[in-house]
Amino acid sequence: MYAVFHTGGKQYKVKKGDTLQVELLPLEMGSKTDFKEILLVGTGATVKIGQPFVSSATVSAEVVAIEKGPKVIVYHKKRRKQSDKKTGHRQPYTRLLITSIDNGAGETDTLSDSERTQVLANTGFAKKDAWALVEESATEEKTEKKVAKKKVAPVKKAAPAKKKAPAKRAAAKKPAAKKVSKKS
Repeated sequence: MYAVFHTGGKQYKVKKGDTLQVELLPLEMGSKTDFKEILLVGTGATVKIGQPFVSSATVSAEVVAIEKGPKVIVYHKKRRKQSDKKTGHRQPYTRLLITSIDNGAGETDTLSDSERTQVLANTGFAKKDAWALVEESATEEKTEKKVAKKKVAPVKKAAPAKKKAPAKRAAAKKPAAKKVSKKS
């Protein structure tokens, strides 16, 4: 069974066991939520299309992680005005695990506990705290970069001593012209 639901101004097509990244929702890690704005529900050849929503159909999901997206650099410059501004932004997202889909006619497709643990292990969210995962991966990347820099850094040879140019003599000053005073 699959469904198309609406959240955060976007539409998502999902089936049970899918993990997807949606706009930040005001939910805690591990909390569960139901989406009621279901646009379409289908099982094989039978499809229910809502006008605008399918009545009594729901998609249940569990919050697996709260993440940040990639860094976006915003740069503003006004030419010939010596004005420029550079800022960065990382959009927050909520990672959801789809646990069940109810088509509103009594049919429900639910994720079992064993399937849930397998899906979380495959997607890398076996740990509960997603921020810890992000911090661990960031520190691992930094240490890998440091090690790579140390290995790749070429050995610099001593540069030959430079010869100094002879000092230039200051030009001799000419004596100032004497002023002639007019006496009457």
